[in-house]
Amino acid sequence: NANVDERYNIEKETEAACAYLLKAYAKYHDWMTVAASYNAGQGGISTRIEKQHQRSALNLWLPEETSRYMFRILTAKLMFENPSAFGFSLEPEDYYRYVPPRKTITVTEDIKNLPDFAAANGVSYFQLRNANLWLKELNLKVSGKKSYKIKIPAE
Repeated sequence: NANVDERYNIEKETEAACAYLLKAYAKYHDWMTVAASYNAGQGGISTRIEKQHQRSALNLWLPEETSRYMFRILTAKLMFENPSAFGFSLEPEDYYRYVPPRKTITVTEDIKNLPDFAAANGVSYFQLRNANLWLKELNLKVSGKKSYKIKIPAE
């Protein structure tokens, strides 16, 4: 759908990523190999494991992008766990402030004009888009039995 990019739907993307990571860990039993597979795909990593007779991505010859990704994601994890160890001093006000939606509307039919939809729900189009980053256009097409959950922000 040209009107939607659900990779920017934080909830759906997070759930999909977590499901992938758990499934990959059940297969590889090694977090670095899981990280490599998140970047290169399970098929690519499994093929390399089989052909190179290794079990861990740390012992595989991998594309440069994947090799770098593994260590970058590990570094990001460590930084999130202990920012001060890396020279970051973060206060609560430095973090992104999550504002829960005032309500969520399940949409099963096209919305021809999202700015009008926003106004009818008491918010600006700017606020609506900020709460729903996955919306890409001024309208929303809903095909087949698909539905979308649009968050109406509290502020």
